[in-house]
Amino acid sequence: MLGLRMGIDLGSASLHICVAGKGVVVSEPSVMVCDADTGKPVAMGNAAVEMLGRLPNSLKAVHPVRDGVMDHLEAAQQMLRPYITRQCGNRMFKPNVLMSVSTAVSRNEKRALLSVLSDCGCGRACFIDKPLAAAIGAGENCFKPSGVLCVEIGSGSVDAALISMGKVVQSACVRIGGRNMTTSIRRYLTHTRGYSVGFLTAEEIKKEVAGAVLRNTEVAFLVNGKRIADGIPELFEVTSTEMYWVLRNDLEAVAKTVESVLEKAPTELLSDVLLNGIVLTGGGANLYGIGPWLQERLSVPVRVAQEPEKAVVRGLDFVLRDVSRLFREEYVYLNAQTQED
Repeated sequence: MLGLRMGIDLGSASLHICVAGKGVVVSEPSVMVCDADTGKPVAMGNAAVEMLGRLPNSLKAVHPVRDGVMDHLEAAQQMLRPYITRQCGNRMFKPNVLMSVSTAVSRNEKRALLSVLSDCGCGRACFIDKPLAAAIGAGENCFKPSGVLCVEIGSGSVDAALISMGKVVQSACVRIGGRNMTTSIRRYLTHTRGYSVGFLTAEEIKKEVAGAVLRNTEVAFLVNGKRIADGIPELFEVTSTEMYWVLRNDLEAVAKTVESVLEKAPTELLSDVLLNGIVLTGGGANLYGIGPWLQERLSVPVRVAQEPEKAVVRGLDFVLRDVSRLFREEYVYLNAQTQED
């Protein structure tokens, strides 16, 4: 296959890109700051994150992906094009892209994504289900006749899939993820504690003291916020026990998503899952205690992948090393013209 082979994982919170033979070459937040009038990008990735919460009226933050689906195609194109161009340099042939997508993405959404990639200078593209790529990146052998259940807990969605012989046998997706947990924390602080905090502050609270299980020793965290009653800034304290109760509903949605896959699983594959367990990937898998909590909740062994937020791009990199595997598993590279036919 002529041209650079590239893997792209564009999620609600982050963008990861890998190149065959080079590994992961881009790991940036998937957010842009654009001119409010013209829509022209001013900053993206890490540079854009530093501006969030401090933007003047002339600028706005844009997230190409929200709740696990492409929300702004033009913004996605503006974000991907410079990264793709930088990797391709002056190569004669257009790059071939392997892109991860949610199991809930429709054919029409794939057609739109293909157009975006084509406009970014890509020759052909192939789509692979995100949980499948994540399971491969987590070290699971997904190409044998045995069941693997991978749960990808992203920023905007939870994607659970039962995999066997390189294919998704059963899947379920819910538009609740790490971002919803952060929003729940902000809502609690506003309505119960009477403080207003920024999204990045709530994210920090989630990472530092939130958890799926109660800690043996309670942890407290000092937060800078603004009193809603009078608008005066104030330093206040939140505890791990508070945050444990705040996230109950969001975590229950995760468990029910996995349960829906288990309920529909063929008996033989379900036996494999009970033996081998469930693998958790995605940034949400970093939440304190989520593995043990889900294991107790479902009575199935659960393990969290190493660096779970990078499992998908590691899986893309693994598959790109052996393109023939894609053809053996009947994955097809398409261009904009063939997809329209």
